[in-house]
Amino acid sequence: MHTPQSNGEGGPETRETTAPGASSLGEHAACGLVALLVMGVATLYLYPALVVATRPLLLLSSTVIVVALLWVWLSVWLSIEIVLEWQTTRARTQ
Repeated sequence: MHTPQSNGEGGPETRETTAPGASSLGEHAACGLVALLVMGVATLYLYPALVVATRPLLLLSSTVIVVALLWVWLSVWLSIEIVLEWQTTRARTQ
């Protein structure tokens, strides 16, 4: 059985649902957008090479290109998130 703790004012104590310094939905969306832009610029330069590399796959070549671009986008997004979280944690400890 759980008994709520009193906060000294007669009511149950409330806790924050997120940790201080936690990323918001807007920050995640901004990281995703930046990663999408980076992937778009990389696609402009690397698309001809991707087409040549996947040409032997015939009908699957377009699928491989889409999967490769999705992988690049998600990898860049994750990298940005990790670096920002690392910087935030480092700034909090100093």
